[in-house]
Amino acid sequence: SKFQTHMERVVREYESSYRGRELSGFVNYNTFESFIKEEVSTLEDPAIMKLKTITEFTRDIFAVVAEQHFSAFSNLFKAAKVKIAIMSNKQEREAEKLLQAQIKVECVVYSQD
Repeated sequence: SKFQTHMERVVREYESSYRGRELSGFVNYNTFESFIKEEVSTLEDPAIMKLKTITEFTRDIFAVVAEQHFSAFSNLFKAAKVKIAIMSNKQEREAEKLLQAQIKVECVVYSQD
């Protein structure tokens, strides 16, 4: 995988630069931390795109259900579509904030060893 290949390259570069200073095969904590932060931060955009895709999908499904049940009542159908859009947008914003907060938390690397 791309992650594994990149990690192997970082380890090789570190070992060649600092050979004899640490045990072979172990990477300096700062190098490891910066690498993990970089990898986690690259996941934010795809996660937000997936969130938007799922939000759009659920909004469309709710609109179909509303149309099936309220097609004979045009004003009620329009009101339902407006409520669906408002609730969907509100929940999408909240979910995006939570997702960004989780990414920030994951960028903080903790190690017990």
